[in-house]
Amino acid sequence: MSETGSDACPDDAVARQHIQIEGLLGALHNRFESGRELSCNLVSLLNSLTSHLESHFELEEDGYYAELVQIAPRLSGRVDALIQQHGLFLDESRKLAVMAQEAFANSVEAPELAKRFEQFRQELLAHEKEETGILQEAYTRDLGEKD
Repeated sequence: MSETGSDACPDDAVARQHIQIEGLLGALHNRFESGRELSCNLVSLLNSLTSHLESHFELEEDGYYAELVQIAPRLSGRVDALIQQHGLFLDESRKLAVMAQEAFANSVEAPELAKRFEQFRQELLAHEKEETGILQEAYTRDLGEKD
């Protein structure tokens, strides 16, 4: 990061996005766990999650990860793997939203939706945990040695 602090904004934005995404995942998880019927609200939450993920992944890919690889080039393979997962998460998020919308429009139960969402949630949380681990490794190992 530069000493001017101009690079602090992307870090802050990514951190805020993580909080928002985790909040949406939690709200959706609770919603599915409650066993309530499908609603317009559930469809809206899934659409919001997709939108947040699109913005979040774009911010990460358009600079955040590049800075990370610049600081710790040895992590480039792991960063590339994370970037590859972004497209898969977006595809699945969109599919979940469509499944919910169709089930709601047709007033049918969708037990598969809850199951797929939970798998999606677990995989996305594991992705975020891996990302955090890479960040900690890059900044503590590479920057720590310079202190």
